[in-house]
Amino acid sequence: MYLLETKKLEGSVEIDNRVPRLLRRHDPQADPTFQSVGPRTLDAARRIKTHIQYQTGHRLWVQAIVVFWSDFPEQIVEADRCVYIHGPRLRVALRATTHRTERITNPRGHRLRAGLGRKVVGASAVRGQP
Repeated sequence: MYLLETKKLEGSVEIDNRVPRLLRRHDPQADPTFQSVGPRTLDAARRIKTHIQYQTGHRLWVQAIVVFWSDFPEQIVEADRCVYIHGPRLRVALRATTHRTERITNPRGHRLRAGLGRKVVGASAVRGQP
């Protein structure tokens, strides 16, 4: 399972010391870092994992992914259990990793869906509300 956090930033993104940094061509002195995006995305993935485990009794991995819809020359970087990826590469990368994740079509996936019933794992679960 994946948790996707998407960002469309004006400029070019690079990962510097495991932290995303925005480089702006017209203002190279202003290069803000996004130190909290990785930890926030990891925390949201952990909360969703906990919610699913509470609702179903099954543990599964929820991969935190930050998707940049901006110039991102590195294309894909894994840092501290969070994956940073260039948007156009997302589809191919997810297909390449399906062997590592829980497929909803297998028997355990069906049990997970049945355990969640009509409950939606969405914005309220991300914010820590049941």
